[in-house]
Amino acid sequence: MRRFISLFLSGFCATLLFSCSSDIKVELQEPLRGDILNASFVGGFSTKTEVGDITTTHSYATVLWSAQDEMSLLYDDSTSGDLVNAHLVTQQEGTNAQFYPDPALEFNGNSFIGLYPYDATATASVADGTVASSIPATQYGYPGTFDPAAQLAVGVAQSLGSGALNMNFYNVCSGICFTLTKSSYTRIVFSGRSQEKLAGAVVVSLANPEAPQAIASQSSVGSITLLPGGDAATFQKDKDYYISFIPGDFVNGFTMTFYEGSTSVTRTCEASVKFRRGRFGWVKDVDSADRLSNIRDGELLTKNGKPANCYIISAPGTYKFPLVKGNDPDATLDAATSAEVLWETENLGPAPAKGSVVNNVSSNGGFVFFDVPSPMKDGNALIAAKDVNGNILWSWHIWLCAGYDPDASAQTLAGKDKAMMDRNLGALSNSYNASHALSNGFFYQWGRKDPFPGSLQNYIASTTGGTFFTVMGTQTSFVESTSTTGTLSYAIAHPTEFLCPVAPKTNWLYRVNSTLWGAEKTIYDPCPAGWKVPKTYVVDSNYQNVEAEEAWSGVTYERVSNASDGYGAYFNLQGSSQRAWYPCNGYMDGNGVLRMVGQFAGYWSCSPNDDLTYIMVFSQNSGMLTLYPHQHGHERAPGHSVRCIQDL
Repeated sequence: MRRFISLFLSGFCATLLFSCSSDIKVELQEPLRGDILNASFVGGFSTKTEVGDITTTHSYATVLWSAQDEMSLLYDDSTSGDLVNAHLVTQQEGTNAQFYPDPALEFNGNSFIGLYPYDATATASVADGTVASSIPATQYGYPGTFDPAAQLAVGVAQSLGSGALNMNFYNVCSGICFTLTKSSYTRIVFSGRSQEKLAGAVVVSLANPEAPQAIASQSSVGSITLLPGGDAATFQKDKDYYISFIPGDFVNGFTMTFYEGSTSVTRTCEASVKFRRGRFGWVKDVDSADRLSNIRDGELLTKNGKPANCYIISAPGTYKFPLVKGNDPDATLDAATSAEVLWETENLGPAPAKGSVVNNVSSNGGFVFFDVPSPMKDGNALIAAKDVNGNILWSWHIWLCAGYDPDASAQTLAGKDKAMMDRNLGALSNSYNASHALSNGFFYQWGRKDPFPGSLQNYIASTTGGTFFTVMGTQTSFVESTSTTGTLSYAIAHPTEFLCPVAPKTNWLYRVNSTLWGAEKTIYDPCPAGWKVPKTYVVDSNYQNVEAEEAWSGVTYERVSNASDGYGAYFNLQGSSQRAWYPCNGYMDGNGVLRMVGQFAGYWSCSPNDDLTYIMVFSQNSGMLTLYPHQHGHERAPGHSVRCIQDL
């Protein structure tokens, strides 16, 4: 059988899935006893099976060949046209193994399919790239490894060419790995709760050789029985056991029944769980009363594997994101023990009912999980991770907008190369609405990742006034910035506190830091993955203005300054008759007072100017709306809008 030489697991990681790389290189060598297939491991971690995130660190299980491992090599004989199922055996163990076929066998084929383990009854259509085999419905549990008869792996190769056959194997199955609290169980039964097909006859498609797909047959069954392997009468506690099965979505969860002679106990997972090819879900003490019932899974919100401080939700469901700081997947929050909603809003005057925007927030196994109820409410929420003492370690902005795809609706301003979002960060609309200013979005202090509520109105006659939209939960408070409170660590731990400088200081930070937002996206950037705070003033090595790299300079726009059409500006787009709407939504001054709604708007850039910042503003001046594409001397304490640009 294949056996693990190292496997490091810690904590309770009920929702994690083990990633299986499963690449095996097979080379035909000079014959010693007939033809020999040399099998060695290839791939990123030199393992067939890569065990993915365990709690907050990467841990891996190395899998070795064992002596007497067997595999099938299937091909169409070039002379007779018959399918050949060659039986290959290795006499050694380790990361490299030589597989020996029958000495009399000659490989007369042009295409080959490899199947592990060996299956004398396996059939294949080599030309179509399919192989028919089976996953046993009765499997045997061996501490620290899976049943070698149950964990299918397949690969393809073309002709022998100059005498070498190179074949990469990929795992076919998914499965669950678990430990037990008792050593008295005589059998364990795993079943889906929605008639999922788990084992029996399967056809494996190699249309994509790097992602073989197992297709269940009509005779496939919906449960798997695991028996103690070898001479054992019962399973051992605190040992890792594996059950392998056809990958799929268990929309209503699964059950595991543990038998002690004639008595049994059933544990149930009611969450929707995705079991992916080549991955094992791991559960510590799976027979405990609370383990399976506490399992959660959800749609992973990272984009191309990248995390962020803001995640966009476009439909109801269960979601998860990694417990890391900003866009750095290695900046793990090891001390996090819980997660909760700090506030939620519909960007309106009335506060939503608690839990109506997002609910069921929890942290587990290196992820934060939450539910978005159906029907979904457009809105925003702030979720925080806390340590055992209740201290906030980090927080994330959840932006809910039904059907919103920022990539599909991105807008490129006339004369520019990079596309921008079609709305302000946190906005629920990309156009003016007379009844609600849903296009206003949030305010941000420069360099901070967390939003503050925006304005309900689109126009207020006085320079001060206006109303913030209302949140359910922790309200914004206003705190004087001192050497203690005016620090980055304090701001992270108090995401709902607007930090107000004391004159003559103009920065919310007591000591200036111009690197919090930058040309390269930082962990404090408030935009979703694939987006960032734009540049608005750039100079080259000769100190010449590089207008092409700026977000707004040189653009054409139309002023809108009346109650019926809203207050703001329409920016012309590249090659389109449509226009980008920028609301004149006011700003928060350094003391957190809402000012100049309908008469002023500021849009942050990531471009510093000494201890100030370049910013795009437009403001009413003698009844005219005037654009300043890169106003250079702006203080960092006030709250302004963010319009994200593509992070290419």
